[in-house]
Amino acid sequence: MLEICKASAGSGKTYKLTGDYIVKLFRNGEKDGYKHILAVTFTNKATDEMKQRILEKLYSLATTSERDTIFDNIMAIGELQWMGPDRREKYIRESAGKMLIEILNDYSQFNVSTIDKFFQQTMRSFARELGHFASYNVELDTDSVLSETLDLMMDSLSENQELLDWMIKMSVESIEGGEGWNPIPRLKNLGAQLFKETLKLKQRALGTGIADKDTIEKYRAKVGKMVYTFEQKSKRLGEEGCRIIDDMGLTADSFAGGSRSPFKHFEKWANGEIKEPTATFIKLRGDVEKWYSKSAKDSVKNTIIGAYNAGLDNLVSDAVELYTKDFIEYNTAKVISKNLFTLGILGDIYEVFQMYCREKNIVLLSETNDVLNRIIDGSDT
Repeated sequence: MLEICKASAGSGKTYKLTGDYIVKLFRNGEKDGYKHILAVTFTNKATDEMKQRILEKLYSLATTSERDTIFDNIMAIGELQWMGPDRREKYIRESAGKMLIEILNDYSQFNVSTIDKFFQQTMRSFARELGHFASYNVELDTDSVLSETLDLMMDSLSENQELLDWMIKMSVESIEGGEGWNPIPRLKNLGAQLFKETLKLKQRALGTGIADKDTIEKYRAKVGKMVYTFEQKSKRLGEEGCRIIDDMGLTADSFAGGSRSPFKHFEKWANGEIKEPTATFIKLRGDVEKWYSKSAKDSVKNTIIGAYNAGLDNLVSDAVELYTKDFIEYNTAKVISKNLFTLGILGDIYEVFQMYCREKNIVLLSETNDVLNRIIDGSDT
């Protein structure tokens, strides 16, 4: 049974856990029951505090007549109900003393540890299955291992033409995008995702690892086409809108709003700027009275109405539809496209990382959960 205790700092979590631990000791019914109980905390400080609390509580139960919630919970254990209250209390006091002595005499078996230490111990138990020596080291510093991995990969570029080509393409793309040519910062940022549990869970759910470069190249062509198509549609709408406005002898300032007219959007789109229509622009659809100011001259109003009927209203509707329907997809494609070259290199990073770990006989602590999941996958025990 899984019990979850949610509480804020200072609300008594350690007291609650201490009580639960001691109740389990008595429910076990053996003086060495502590050998069969594992308590896991987050930090060494919490581990030390919990051990101290357990020992202090056992000492208090054995040497005083103190009664508190923990004592009451022990008294309520079903396995002890065959004894009367007085006999039960005497048994608890005597057993607490015996348990305390057993733990102190066999302290190494008093299993209260951090999550990290628990995983390390478990990993060492599976050293043979993992293909490691029993003396392998668990590495905590993911950043330093990633840096070493990237250095090794860069040193191997002269022997890996495909990887070198991808690195060059990525650097060119970065320069064209106004970023620096140095790919290392990008590789570090995205490479760090390799060791995060969220990525590993997604990989297990999909049943695949990082895609190969050919697959990524196809994705890149696809998202590149999506970006190009949207930008060209936006640009054409802008150019066509500017043409109608110009043919009618108008400017964007001629419309309602003057220098801040929503029709300025057409100029921006024509210049290749991607700008989502404002709420004011969206309200222009099908309502020509919103196109001119009340103080506009009749000649200006009539010319604007002419532009409206000449197809400018259709362009307004088309622009709103384009940005409403496809803008999110466009932005998503832009973000994906920005990282695809880096994604194509992640497989190489991970391959060099695994080689580095084998040579140094280390396992990253962040890898332990995934490794253990793979070891026990499908096991009945």
